[in-house]
Amino acid sequence: MKPQRCSSADVAVLIVNHNGGELLRDCVQAVLRNRPGQIVVVDNASADGSADLLQALAEPITLLRNSDNIGFAAACLQAVSKTNCANLLLLNPDCLLPEQALERMAMAMRDQQQFGLLAPLVTDRHGREQSGSRRRLPTPWRLLAYALGWRQIMDLRQQPVPAGMIALPAVSGACMFIRLSAWQQVNGLDTGFFLHFEDLDLMRRLQDKAWLVGVLPSLSVVHVGGHSSSARPLFVSRCKHQGLLRYLRKHHRYNLLTWTVMPILNWGHYLLQWLRHKLHGLNSAASR
Repeated sequence: MKPQRCSSADVAVLIVNHNGGELLRDCVQAVLRNRPGQIVVVDNASADGSADLLQALAEPITLLRNSDNIGFAAACLQAVSKTNCANLLLLNPDCLLPEQALERMAMAMRDQQQFGLLAPLVTDRHGREQSGSRRRLPTPWRLLAYALGWRQIMDLRQQPVPAGMIALPAVSGACMFIRLSAWQQVNGLDTGFFLHFEDLDLMRRLQDKAWLVGVLPSLSVVHVGGHSSSARPLFVSRCKHQGLLRYLRKHHRYNLLTWTVMPILNWGHYLLQWLRHKLHGLNSAASR
């Protein structure tokens, strides 16, 4: 396999935005300091003017505006069609890259040719590693154990942070550095996922094709999180629950739990969230 270059100019940064507010501008400014080869922003019908904030930036940015929210996976495929770089960085609009982050990830990918996808440690503003930064892929049995309170079955953060880059079953989808050849081999993201679980599905399919997925612990990226979803929590929750069942039916279709217990637990959990949200709204209205 021909070694790749390790320049940030070989990286296309792809950002899908939906009402990202000023965080989108901050995210793009941080990316620009990394001198990427391309920046492609796909705006999924934002109503907050966040995409307009990019017009004031001096550097060239490819901005695609959709009249409807077509979902994260479909928007990513749009963005990839506009790139010609050897590496892709799928970045949430509420993530802030430190300087030289792109170069360090590109160098790690060059030196570890068996890796198709890597991610940094993803932290909150206070430097605490976020849930999902290091994790296992979901299975029906793991999800059942998780629902019964065994959180460590999915979350690997209780393990010591490794000294160097290592392979893991799954990493954060907020900042995914992907080799274009690996992306093309698995045909990218599955547009059957609207929001959530498309990242885990991608990691699973990459590993099915013998690519490794890993974390680069020497690099940390801040993920603010929750800005866009806070305005529509039930919609985001419904997408997450739908995505989970699609993932299980796609990768664990022959497991009896996928078709029996998991749908009941899944939609029962969503119903509880729906009820809490409605009761909170009623209580808020009554207190005014």
